Amino acid sequence: MSSNTQRYILGGFLFGLLFPLFSWILDGLFFNQMDLSWDMVAQLHTQNPIHFVIDSAPFVLAAAFGTIGFYINRLKESDLLRHSNLENYNQENKKVIKRMRIANTIFPILISIMLVIGFLVLQDFSNKEQDDVYLIELAGKQRSLSQKILYHTNKIPFAVPYQKEKYSDSLYLDLNNLKEDNKHLIKSISKLEENYYNPRVIQNLLQSLQKSQQNIIKKSNLLLDTAFSIQNADSLALQSQANQILADLENNQYLFSSVTKSIITIYQEETKGKFTRLKIIQFVVISTIIIFIIGLSLFGLKPIIDRVKQAFFDVEEVNSKFLSKNETLETSQEELKINSEELRAINDNLVSAQKEIEQKQDLLNRAEKMAKMGSFFWNLKTQIINHSDNLPSIYRLEKGKAVTSETFREIVHSDDYEINQEQLAKAAHKQKKELLTHYRARPPHLPKEEDWKHYRAFSVITYNDAGEPILLVGTAQDVTKEIKQNKKVEILFKNLQKNKERLEESQILAKIVSYDMDVGSDKIEWSDSFKTIFNVDKENIPTSLSDFRNWIYPQDLERIKQKWEDAINSHGRFNEIYKLQIPNKGMVYIKEKAFPSFDENEKFIGKWGTLQDITKTEISRLNSEQKSLQIRQQNENFLSSMNYAKRIQSALLGNANDLKSIFKDSFIYFAPKDIVSGDFYWYAEVEQRKIIIVADCTGHGVPGAFMSLLGITLLTEIVKHHKITTPSEILNELQKEITDILKQKRTGNKDGMDISIAVIDEDLKILEFAGAKNPLVYIHKKRGGDTQEENMTVIKGDALSIGGRNKKIEANKYTNHVINLDDVEVFYLYSDGYQDQFGGTNKRKFMSKHFRSLLYKTYTEDSMSIQRKALKTNLRDWMGRGQKQIDDICVIGITV
Repeated sequence: MSSNTQRYILGGFLFGLLFPLFSWILDGLFFNQMDLSWDMVAQLHTQNPIHFVIDSAPFVLAAAFGTIGFYINRLKESDLLRHSNLENYNQENKKVIKRMRIANTIFPILISIMLVIGFLVLQDFSNKEQDDVYLIELAGKQRSLSQKILYHTNKIPFAVPYQKEKYSDSLYLDLNNLKEDNKHLIKSISKLEENYYNPRVIQNLLQSLQKSQQNIIKKSNLLLDTAFSIQNADSLALQSQANQILADLENNQYLFSSVTKSIITIYQEETKGKFTRLKIIQFVVISTIIIFIIGLSLFGLKPIIDRVKQAFFDVEEVNSKFLSKNETLETSQEELKINSEELRAINDNLVSAQKEIEQKQDLLNRAEKMAKMGSFFWNLKTQIINHSDNLPSIYRLEKGKAVTSETFREIVHSDDYEINQEQLAKAAHKQKKELLTHYRARPPHLPKEEDWKHYRAFSVITYNDAGEPILLVGTAQDVTKEIKQNKKVEILFKNLQKNKERLEESQILAKIVSYDMDVGSDKIEWSDSFKTIFNVDKENIPTSLSDFRNWIYPQDLERIKQKWEDAINSHGRFNEIYKLQIPNKGMVYIKEKAFPSFDENEKFIGKWGTLQDITKTEISRLNSEQKSLQIRQQNENFLSSMNYAKRIQSALLGNANDLKSIFKDSFIYFAPKDIVSGDFYWYAEVEQRKIIIVADCTGHGVPGAFMSLLGITLLTEIVKHHKITTPSEILNELQKEITDILKQKRTGNKDGMDISIAVIDEDLKILEFAGAKNPLVYIHKKRGGDTQEENMTVIKGDALSIGGRNKKIEANKYTNHVINLDDVEVFYLYSDGYQDQFGGTNKRKFMSKHFRSLLYKTYTEDSMSIQRKALKTNLRDWMGRGQKQIDDICVIGITV
């Protein structure tokens, strides 16, 4: 930082300190008469927040002065003010600096004046507010004293002697206080200024208050004299006089209270307006100072600083132009010297150059023959070709035959001739001056078995004033050998490139580096693949074991050292995976396979082996382990959630013991495919009617379980709450609820359930049944035949599932079947899970007919639990070990 900048910052800061110090002294000592201390400063900031704005003055002025000093110093460094060729410019910048010095003096003085005026306005308003508060407090105090005087005057006439003295003393004390306050009130009234909306009203009220005080004092003294006379004479006239005085005091007290209340009311209204004006004054003072400072920055300091900056930029531009002109002048002088020397050299060599040109022309003719090249001039207007002597021999023409446009057309391959003409036309259209063409040519006198020769022609095109091509000047060269050689080189290059790519690919795929380390010299020799595989510059390749071990991660280093000690002690193999921190590449995983070396005396002398970069493989393995861990954790969480859902579903379904509280001899064979089930059962007893339901929801597992919860909830609402116990009506109501809840008419949702419902009414001796696709099977109580068909009845449910209906069948109702209970010994409700299970020797379904036969054969009158075990055992045998359960299974049997 320059000296000018430092001085300006320090000067601005010290000058800015005058503002807060002056405000503290003026506000604290002069106006509020406070002691000079840090507590005074804290109280001033709390009472008047404008001090926080004033405190920023030192920093604002320091920054502004520092900026000005910085640019003044830069101007001085550029030596612009003393530059002899820029006198006018110097004078203008001197005026700018003079204005800055004037602004540095005037602007702070203006700010100080504005702050003093603001303080005076606020302090004057605050002093007036304090006088008003004192006046209100004095009026309130007198009101309280007048009430105490009235209280004591009422007690004195009727009190016993010793109490009368007590009240009299209190009355004297209150009267003295009232007289003293009355004096202060008179002084306050005399000082009352015209600073209110209604000052005359307040003066009249205060004068009325003064008269009321004097009446109170007078009547109170009179009462004291009368009260003691009553005590001595006890005449009726004196007592009547005392009562009159008390009445006068009460009236006067009432008037006194009314006047005091009016004064307080007026002051409250006045105070609200004054506080509003106080806020407005504070806002105006602060806003005025802030606007002034902003205006000072934008319209005062900023233009001056911008002008100083512009002056600095102008100086730099002048200096750069001056330096540029000097460099150009020096360069021009050097070029003049060089050009003079070159001119002399050219003049000296003109004669010898002429001779050299003649010699070169002769060499050129020879070179054309050696290069199999010929030159030509082809007039495109007349189609006349002038060519060198060597051109016909290049084209293998017959001896003595010249090259003409017809000859050229005749010997050039037809395809190549058309291409050359197109190239010439395009070049002429774009006004190109040069043209390079390739073509094949073979004279007609040669046999057809003769190969075509390859030629390359380079031409310069000349145009007339109209932009038309008129002349081709160029050379034609036989490049047959070159073309053949290029083809061979191209084939070799392709083969070489393929071999190189294969070699590089094998190196990259293997990512193997070999090494040999000598213990005595602690040097390591690496294979050439080290630099490529590890992407390390040659100077960064470690040359010693200690350098290489600096790359090994600290947590792996001790393990590597111990493994090498074990390998050396056992003369065995070292095979470990560890991490390296390689410069420019970062962390890599390395697999090192190596062996220790020993001399004829079994002394350890070195190591040799390979390093392989297995970063991708190792990261994949670690990622696989991490993903396996995550999957295992997710599976555990999922199983935990499913088991919890199973407990909820089991709690809703109940168990066999709960069912036996309604149906004494019954069983439930419930086997979900997954943890939770899409099959469910439901039972209840409502108004002496026993209800049992088996349902198979769409899907199984979690989707089916959600549908089962919905079914259980709706059945509870329909049967227990709405008291609907007829099976067909239950199904009709359930169909309506499922359709509405799943919004199937709007969304096309097809989810639902197959369900069978049986209701036993023991009073009516009937069994009612209704089914949605699922049947009811019962065995007759009086079996009159020997076959299953004679003793077992199957009642099929309606071919309508709950939910998922189309418009054609959405209004169809379910059938209610009524069976005489005396004809039923046992009945079964079940889903399709058991009969659809694959198994047996042919891996086929169990089938419904086979399942009904199983129910008939396994039924026994001893206990329904025996039949349940039989069903479970049969299913296990049917499935065997190779089959998995494909669906949820639910079978319920009930003995009537």
